[in-house]
Amino acid sequence: MTVYETEARQDVSIMGSGTSNGGILGKLRVNGDGRIYGDADCLIFRCNGSAEVEGSLRSRETRVNGQLNVNDNLEAEQMKINGGLKVGGSAHIGHIHVNGDLSLGNTLSSVKLTVNGTLEARDEIGVENLTVRGKIKAGGALYGREINIKLHGGSSQVSRMTGESISVSISRLARVIGSLRFSSLKTGHIEGDDIFLENTIADTVRGRRVTIGRGCVIGLVEYSEELRTDRSAEILNAERI
Repeated sequence: MTVYETEARQDVSIMGSGTSNGGILGKLRVNGDGRIYGDADCLIFRCNGSAEVEGSLRSRETRVNGQLNVNDNLEAEQMKINGGLKVGGSAHIGHIHVNGDLSLGNTLSSVKLTVNGTLEARDEIGVENLTVRGKIKAGGALYGREINIKLHGGSSQVSRMTGESISVSISRLARVIGSLRFSSLKTGHIEGDDIFLENTIADTVRGRRVTIGRGCVIGLVEYSEELRTDRSAEILNAERI
């Protein structure tokens, strides 16, 4: 039996512009502009408009059409965001899909994360399965099992990347509108088993099977099985280890 089932919970709805206390809740709905004082622990969170939680938010199922700001930490099982999510602290999320912007003041951990827009974290990002179509910025490391980044709309930056399968490529939209040279990723170190890179600037790339595509500038490539390179890529040093 989960903690969600053992707690007595009441439903809260904010219509238009209003406020509410947090606490142990069942369904928390905001239709308009809502502010939640303190921490909120709810089964279901729904927002159509904008909402701000002045403490931490814990939810089993969350759906936002608009903007959600959580001043402290966030813990959620399932999230769907159409608009924006800003978390002042850290976030631990099972599965999350964002069409818009996701911003973290600290760390982010997730099982599966898909972002069509911008993903930004001040510290590290740990995701088992990550897909970003747009931009990504992380002050700390990015690590996961499968990392798939499709660049579009400006510069992305990550301190280091580690994963089993890592792909950094130009999105289809960037190719269509001709913004390839304006979409790039800069990082210090990339390490994985299977690595495919386009428009990537990195000090070191280390992997088993490595493909360095067009638009890349790499200081050192270390590979154990296979290295493929595009003729336009710049590689200062390549070593088989």
